[in-house]
Amino acid sequence: YKSVLSDNTSLATVKLVVEGSQNISSSYEKSGILQAVLSYDLDDASIELVLDAVEDMSSSYEQSRVISTLIKEQKLDELSTERLLEAASEISSDYEKSKVASALIGSRDLTSKEIILLAEYSNDISSSYEQSKLLQSLARSEAMSEQATEMIILMAEEVSSSYEQSKILMQVILNSDLKGDNFDTMVEAASGISSSYESSKVLMQLIKQDNISNENYVNLINAVADVSSNYERAKLLTAIAPNLPDNKMIEEAFFEAADGLSNTDYGTVMKAMRR
Repeated sequence: YKSVLSDNTSLATVKLVVEGSQNISSSYEKSGILQAVLSYDLDDASIELVLDAVEDMSSSYEQSRVISTLIKEQKLDELSTERLLEAASEISSDYEKSKVASALIGSRDLTSKEIILLAEYSNDISSSYEQSKLLQSLARSEAMSEQATEMIILMAEEVSSSYEQSKILMQVILNSDLKGDNFDTMVEAASGISSSYESSKVLMQLIKQDNISNENYVNLINAVADVSSNYERAKLLTAIAPNLPDNKMIEEAFFEAADGLSNTDYGTVMKAMRR
């Protein structure tokens, strides 16, 4: 098959080579052919054939090599990216799945739609570390729309490690101007972290945000009230207290959140208030 390929090989012949490679049982040999084919300027139908062949390969390493080569050699649009990630989802190794995502992220400036597709793809990775690495990388992207931000936050909730969840959410907060629904989704995600310490870290970062709307502020304080550790709750309320907005609804939520603290912690929170 490789001997057929030359500078003058037609696209029709290239397609026949890809189709013929399906009969090769060795992932290594099939991978060599497919990578050679990817040096040609392929149309969408040819790329589809390559990805079909990749899905039939048994080696995660070779699957990853072919897809990474495809990313490097071919121009992909959003539809091609979606099909590529569908094929990459068939890779059994979390490490190799993550390598494919990294290759795609590093290949060019991704669109908001592609960021969303990659965020969804992260849910096919079972390793909390690899999931977290991918979602943090996406959170640093330039084309972060509200929809993309929302999807990354939602996928962070699917990560099993509290530590990795908080790392992802902190990265989103640092790189996004959270407003409205995005802010509330972040508050809900922070509240869902099982570790009070990790949940508190994310909530503390949200408290530091500027221009929080009254409604968002109430939801944030209500989330603080649900922190199970009195120590962490008091720490968060003490951080809120000096800049507590002059708003009845917010103040009511604040004092309700402080209810149940020890006398010492309650006193510390009240002393932190400027009025």
